[in-house]
Amino acid sequence: MKRKILLFLYVLVVLSLIVSACSKATPTPKPEPTKVEQATKAPEATKAPEATKAPEAKPTPTAKPAEEGYKCDDPLGCVEIGPGEPIRIAYMLVVSGPNETLGIDSKRGIEIAIDDVGGELLGHPIELVGEDSQCSPEGGQAAAQKIAADKSIVGVIGTNCSSAAKNAAPIISQAGMVMISPSNTAPYLTDPKTHSPGYFRTAHNDKVQGRVAAEFAYNELGVKKAATIHDGSVYAEQLANVFAGVFKELGGDVVAQEAVNVGDTDMHPVLTTIAAAKPELIYYPIFIAEGALITRQAKEVPGLEKTHLMGADGMFSPDFVEAAGDAAKGMYLTSPDFSAFGSAYKEFLKKHEEKYGEKPLSAFHAHAYDATMLLFNAIKKVAVQTKDGKLYIPRQALRDALAHTKNFKGLTGNLTCNEYGDCADPHIAVYQITDPNEWNPDDPNKSPVKVWPKAQKAMGGAIDPIPAITSAQPKKVESYTCDDPLGCVEVPKGDPIRIAYMLVVSGPNETLGIDSKRGIEIAIDDVGGELLGHPIELVGEDSQCSPEGGQAAAQKIAADKSIVGVIGTNCSSAAKNAAPIISQAGMVMISPSNTAPYLTDPKTHSPGYFRTAHNDKVQGRVAAEFAYNELGVKKAATIHDGSVYAEQLANVFAGVFKELGGDVVAQEAVNVGDTDMHPVLTTIAAAKPELIYYPIFIAEGALITRQAKEVPGLEKTHLMGADGMFSPDFVEAAGDAAKGMYLTSPDFSAFGSAYKEFLKKHEEKYGEKPLSAFHAHAYDGTMMLFYAITKVAVEDANGTLYIPRQALRDALASIKNFKGLTGNLACDVNGDCADPHIAVYQITNPDEWNPDDPNKSPVKVYPK
Repeated sequence: MKRKILLFLYVLVVLSLIVSACSKATPTPKPEPTKVEQATKAPEATKAPEATKAPEAKPTPTAKPAEEGYKCDDPLGCVEIGPGEPIRIAYMLVVSGPNETLGIDSKRGIEIAIDDVGGELLGHPIELVGEDSQCSPEGGQAAAQKIAADKSIVGVIGTNCSSAAKNAAPIISQAGMVMISPSNTAPYLTDPKTHSPGYFRTAHNDKVQGRVAAEFAYNELGVKKAATIHDGSVYAEQLANVFAGVFKELGGDVVAQEAVNVGDTDMHPVLTTIAAAKPELIYYPIFIAEGALITRQAKEVPGLEKTHLMGADGMFSPDFVEAAGDAAKGMYLTSPDFSAFGSAYKEFLKKHEEKYGEKPLSAFHAHAYDATMLLFNAIKKVAVQTKDGKLYIPRQALRDALAHTKNFKGLTGNLTCNEYGDCADPHIAVYQITDPNEWNPDDPNKSPVKVWPKAQKAMGGAIDPIPAITSAQPKKVESYTCDDPLGCVEVPKGDPIRIAYMLVVSGPNETLGIDSKRGIEIAIDDVGGELLGHPIELVGEDSQCSPEGGQAAAQKIAADKSIVGVIGTNCSSAAKNAAPIISQAGMVMISPSNTAPYLTDPKTHSPGYFRTAHNDKVQGRVAAEFAYNELGVKKAATIHDGSVYAEQLANVFAGVFKELGGDVVAQEAVNVGDTDMHPVLTTIAAAKPELIYYPIFIAEGALITRQAKEVPGLEKTHLMGADGMFSPDFVEAAGDAAKGMYLTSPDFSAFGSAYKEFLKKHEEKYGEKPLSAFHAHAYDGTMMLFYAITKVAVEDANGTLYIPRQALRDALASIKNFKGLTGNLACDVNGDCADPHIAVYQITNPDEWNPDDPNKSPVKVYPK
């Protein structure tokens, strides 16, 4: 088979681990409703970042000159600013009451942004005015009505609380203004059905935060029964519902869903009801006052003494731990992950402490800074200036400029807005309160401490596989009787430790298996070809890329009781039949490239099955978000080939695409081996999709790609595949028809620094670059297997090595913070071990295959 050299991008991604520490604020008085705070010019301040440019890029000094006789024709009108008059922006934040630290924290972010542009924009001073929107629908409505009445205000930063935004956003939008929230997170606010057209946010959507909380509870804490409490606010109710939905999806049981009211003080009745359902965790994503009362009173209710308690970012404040006291010890809070913020965040923290004499007070100061900079950047893009010095800022054009923001370099990440106002680059972490008497998330040894995702130094540091494996010694005993429930592999002195592969090493998809097999072989080389004093022997079977191939290969391997573990399969359809057979034999198998959700679903997971590949719940979401948010596609069609991989991935894409507001106009299928795709494509063409998503394999994928160009109505339709087609063999088979199409794949630029060394070894050993997408995942799967073997093996006085099979499974399931080529791996109870990073690549030239060079094809187009 002809093979082209596959070059892979290896870029070390370095994240500055910078976390803000918070201290208790001295309460500030409520400002006068229209108090003007004239920003002072900071002569040496850093200028505002332009979209897609470095932060130090200077702002445009003057506005675009207007044409002769300029008259505002913007459908929403223009803000007219005379020479020397200020550009007026407003805040709507909670700056009084029990949640005031949230608003004060955001207001300070706005003020530092104003400082950083020198207190002026386009030659005009910036004037900041504001209203206390409190943390309620009534407060939001009152604040919005006052601000909307002032036609000189260009834009608004706020609100903090989603309940305030629910009433405020329609009023601000009706007035033609824009508002950008630093901390609203409720999904309602950017849902296509309920979004107000002037509304944007730099905060995450709680579809992200709720999922993180549920995955942490289920996968990390091992919780199987949970209860939720909300306070009736749109924020808390929607976040609790997201948590409950994801928790059930993972296999958990939500045994109670209760509510309290804002202002309630006696939480015992609700907590007593919950206690009767015997949850292992209570999730209550509410605010400080009620959250502190629930935390304290939960300790007083019989049956809840050992129940895990978990809140969200609305309680991420030193005020919460002060109010909750010792009862907060051990509880968990989700929050933006400060360690994932950009390097400029460190400079922001210095400015904050210099200006206010303390560290930030809550979680959204950087989001407020970014929101302000987004507004300034949009103003610069649309403002026009007449010859007499008047500045005009057209309101609809301002909205459009915000909605078209792409890859804006903020403190919180690279921001990209969609048409419904979600602009965040979301990073969520789970923190644990280990000492209620302190609040210092800046120090990993202080409280609250980030516990997930695992920090690099967690658990004594990430497990570095090669030294951990090569320095390991088996547990030595005089004599050993195997009492493992699944039995032991007995390896006499001098005999090899035998591992097997089940990979597709023939047929149209062979590059996938050859690529993985080479990853295994390099891993064996890297540990010196031996383990615990025994040589490593690699045997294998061709599992093809089918249920029948997987079943046949698994039956042969399962019959050989000397085999310790298996690396494979490549294709999820093969794994569907193979995993139960391998598990029944008491063995373990670790797949480098199976991605179907079915395989690690709690209802269908085989107990010996693990994988280092991503779950297609991730890949399908990335594909749908790229199509909808980046390409602007609103109508899509899907095609699968009947395999569990393709069908489930197409379904994930369709589900997320609909969730975003898109329309899936056709969902079709072909068969493996089909050669005439015209009938299916003609049916799809009648539905007029803007994109066809077909996450299948090389042969059928190439045929669809070529024949789509021959079907009337599809000439300009976007084509998109997935990692099963990420190979030079695909572009060779598809030819010129592949030009311009998109493929999702693991993001090689996000892999660890050791990946560069792996690539050198690969080229030295095989004379070419890797052939497909999962070589590093196969390497990591092999290293995980070796590491687990070293953890459980026992050697008797005769030198015989015993490897207990159930203990081996348990060791794999317990792996956390394992330093792989593809990231830091951590396995959950259902076998998902990946640190998933997915990118979208575009084939710009079908005559080459060189993803290693950003100027060659395929080129990575998302994330930017």
